[in-house]
Amino acid sequence: RAGNPPGSDRALCQQRLPHHVDPAHRRIEAPARVFDSQDDLLRAFRAGELQGDFVAVIRGQGPRANGMPMLGLGTWQNDDPDACATSVATALEMGYRHVDTAQAYGNEDAVGEGLAAADVAREDIFLATKVWNANLAAEDVRSTAERSLDDLGVDAVDLLYVHWPAGEYDAEQTLGVFDELYDEGKIDNVGVSN
Repeated sequence: RAGNPPGSDRALCQQRLPHHVDPAHRRIEAPARVFDSQDDLLRAFRAGELQGDFVAVIRGQGPRANGMPMLGLGTWQNDDPDACATSVATALEMGYRHVDTAQAYGNEDAVGEGLAAADVAREDIFLATKVWNANLAAEDVRSTAERSLDDLGVDAVDLLYVHWPAGEYDAEQTLGVFDELYDEGKIDNVGVSN
């Protein structure tokens, strides 16, 4: 709202758009209406087309933190391959630009199918996956990370996590392989999940 003077069309539009979030579940409780641009949203507002409860989504936009879209599609427990691929493609077509999966989810190949099916350029998607804790031995990191890339159908991921590092492993050796993957252009960022 900063930069939109009170009473301006943009300020009125932003104030009147309903935002319903169920705090207990942290999910949106209203249907999404997708607009190609903020100007399209403003035109719909001026024309009185914005009736009822909905959440406005501007295709391909959203808040980012250090280049990573803050709103992303998580694929945990999305284990039906067709439903997973469809949900990924649909989310990307609706404007999501961050997709998160993991080796342990068993759906990287379906996520890859969804990425391929969406009419969104790979460079516009922030893709994250995770190396499962059973694969954190240095020799396993490389082979399973490369299998993840193959399953996802990509040359690189934007973020590769160490997933749930609860067991014993040699962090120096494990992260050394992550460094090698980074140097080879197969990952852009490293993280720890859970």
